[in-house]
Amino acid sequence: MILSGKSAIMLSVVLIAAGCADNATEPPEEEYFDPAEVAGVYAISEVDGHPLGWYHHLAAVDCQAAFIDGQLDIGENGQYIIDLDYNFRCIGTDSFDGSDRFYAHGSIRYKEGEVFVLQGLGPNFVDPDRVWDNWTFEVQPNGDFVTLRFAGFYREYWADPVITLGPRQP
Repeated sequence: MILSGKSAIMLSVVLIAAGCADNATEPPEEEYFDPAEVAGVYAISEVDGHPLGWYHHLAAVDCQAAFIDGQLDIGENGQYIIDLDYNFRCIGTDSFDGSDRFYAHGSIRYKEGEVFVLQGLGPNFVDPDRVWDNWTFEVQPNGDFVTLRFAGFYREYWADPVITLGPRQP
């Protein structure tokens, strides 16, 4: 198909406008962040306002978990490691107690307001054939402390524990 001069100009204007519209979808400048804002090592200090060792009920299973030790380490490059030890107890017809380690790693993906959103890989509590699953965490700074919350499916599975970590160490 051959376009007349007027049609070609109109098509050029539409394409240029579409190109400008694509640039408008980029995140606003305030969405950019410096990972150094939260870089540091934060030792776990409490869960749901309770001292370590307090048993938090899980929503997806008839169990409770108590975080007992661990830390969140965020590098200045935005990479993170969450390493937490916890005890658990399950009741019901096949009751049992035990201990385990919660380990996840990844990077800060973006900042939404005062909350840093971290994404990466962590334990798979659903599919026994897969060791790793996708995890998302929300980290909100509060002075030398941060609040860590799970996001998505695992927020519901773990019944939304609010984990306080800190004070921040370099």
